[in-house]
Amino acid sequence: MKAKTYNYYIIILFISALSLASCQTKKPAIPKDLAKEYIIPKPVSLTATGSSFELNLNSEIHYQGANLEPIALYLSKLLQPATGFE
Repeated sequence: MKAKTYNYYIIILFISALSLASCQTKKPAIPKDLAKEYIIPKPVSLTATGSSFELNLNSEIHYQGANLEPIALYLSKLLQPATGFE
């Protein structure tokens, strides 16, 4: 009877450990040199902060100069299927 109880506790401990391990979330590693990352268009400056950026209904695309309007519209159309935002 003691061996049966011992096995029962081992199984519960194993399941608990698996549950805890599966609940842990890993943060993506932040590149040490973001300037080497492929970002288009390439920003003038770049600083790793460890935080993220989220597009929402209030997000806007800004541009300077009439010749950049077609690029801004193109970006908007690319983002629309993934975000649902105009």
